[in-house]
Amino acid sequence: MSEVRTQSYNHEILRTAEIEAAAQLQSNTQQLDDQEIVSGDSPSAEDLFPIDNPRNQTVPVSEAKTIYLSACRVVEQEFGRTGPIRPRLKLLIGSESDRVYFPKHEIQLKKWDKYKFAQGVVMW
Repeated sequence: MSEVRTQSYNHEILRTAEIEAAAQLQSNTQQLDDQEIVSGDSPSAEDLFPIDNPRNQTVPVSEAKTIYLSACRVVEQEFGRTGPIRPRLKLLIGSESDRVYFPKHEIQLKKWDKYKFAQGVVMW
């Protein structure tokens, strides 16, 4: 029974992070007009997390940074943390599947998807 409650609670946190990230994105829409292409293993989003983009797909770096920080804030608030939470992860764009790959600390996406990225950040 506690496993069901834990899954429900995790889903609630994830949904809250998605809602906050979406609200944050709407308020910053004007700032996201310029889409950046990031290639290779170049660090991005002010070194919060690197982006590996071997297929040179378009990735809105500013949007990714905003989502990352919003998801971190939601988790901090949910767990009453006074210090910042900044999970060490790498974003891989152009993967074979969409998943969080824990052994490599990666969020792997076939293509950029802000909702799947927010879910991945919260899972860390």
